[in-house]
Amino acid sequence: MNKDFFSKERFKYIIILALFNYIFLGTEYLFDNIVGDIKPQSVVTAQSYILGASVLGFLFFAIIKKYINKKLKYGLLSAFIVVETLLFALMEYSESYGFVVITSCVMFALFGVMGSAVYYIASVYLKINRNVASTIGLAYGLGIMFQFGDNNIVASKIARLIIFAIVLVVWIAIILNLYLEENAESQNEKSRKVKYEKIESKNIECKNTASKNAEYKNSRITAIVLIITIMLMACIFSTLDNIVTYYHSKGIMDIGQYPRLLLAISGVVAGVLFDLKERKLMCLIMYSVTLLSTICMLVITMGEPFIIGLVVFYLSAGFFSVFFTTAFVNLSFEMKTPELWAGMGRATNNLCAALMGTVFFSLFNSTNMLSNSIVIIILFVFVSIFMAIYYGKNSKKSYVAESLESDDNKMENFVQQFSLSKRECEVLETLLKSDKNVKEIAQELYISRAALYRHISNMNEKTDTKSREGLIKFYYQWEKSGKN
Repeated sequence: MNKDFFSKERFKYIIILALFNYIFLGTEYLFDNIVGDIKPQSVVTAQSYILGASVLGFLFFAIIKKYINKKLKYGLLSAFIVVETLLFALMEYSESYGFVVITSCVMFALFGVMGSAVYYIASVYLKINRNVASTIGLAYGLGIMFQFGDNNIVASKIARLIIFAIVLVVWIAIILNLYLEENAESQNEKSRKVKYEKIESKNIECKNTASKNAEYKNSRITAIVLIITIMLMACIFSTLDNIVTYYHSKGIMDIGQYPRLLLAISGVVAGVLFDLKERKLMCLIMYSVTLLSTICMLVITMGEPFIIGLVVFYLSAGFFSVFFTTAFVNLSFEMKTPELWAGMGRATNNLCAALMGTVFFSLFNSTNMLSNSIVIIILFVFVSIFMAIYYGKNSKKSYVAESLESDDNKMENFVQQFSLSKRECEVLETLLKSDKNVKEIAQELYISRAALYRHISNMNEKTDTKSREGLIKFYYQWEKSGKN
């Protein structure tokens, strides 16, 4: 972790991610308890319904962002608090299995929309900051800790409902605060906008169309490989999750007790380990964890003690959650619609859990250990194949990135030479990597267009250049010649 990891700015993004994990996973846990009291034999199936509903929400966010204006979005956020609180109360107090499932599906679909929004908002910040996995891992661990405290401290339904509503208000307030900070900054920058837009309009594109299409095509291939990889891995982890849920519904154990702290710890540790060497070891570490989980599945299907599966599940599930979240957040940086892809990790995992979780869970109830073992081993073979393909594509990207910019010292020297501010440095790094127009770049940086114009204009003055394109050319010429 770098020295700026625990900055106030990063803390806000950690909190909104942590609160999403707490709300989503905590409500899922409560839903399992409620269904377990009404119809214990249907807990695993009912859980697949709400996870499937959440996938629709994750995918729908991109449409909302594109077609709904900002003022209406503010209104929808307020309505979200009221509707979700009402649905939570209906779920908590209902005694009908069908009604609980229906209201919960609607609630989790809305969770999906907001979850996708939060992942996108965080990805905009993480794009220009290091420690992506560490940030996601810490947020995951905090979310689990919040859930653990809620499970063991709050007993009454009314108290749980009040806490749920308060957490929603705090969560939405922090998200709105991030938008308001952008708007406040833009009020002081309007005077520069018209002046700089005349210059910028002539130099919007920095790469030719063929190059852009080639990059997007390669990113789409990577996305397909990653989706298949996550879905195959999710078959393993969802099966372990369903086994744990099954025992929980039977009253054999409470998955909300102290062993769950292992899940929080594994998430934090995963984030730190994944960020080592700029995430070059992330795939190898995740592959090792998947191998351990596969062995655990084989052991459980052979009738060995459940506690083995519980411990391995909690230790590995945190790694898997941080892995698929980090992988898709990183991928979203390269996609045309990052708002769709930032939360695709959770959506893909939930989709597979909804479609395949109950299928692979049937292996646990089967008495044919030989066929079960064969299926599990074949599944792991496919995981290995697609993990290798994904790792190969990431390695190629790393090699290309290193050939273009072998050391961060080059940027640091440039920043020192021309006395660029921290924010100007972030803007310059994004300009060098992006081929989008000013409006899209401002959205990715989560600042106003006026603020972006100001930063570029300031850098033009410091480097004696006259446009965005001129600034980029100057940087590469300075870098190549090593001028001081």
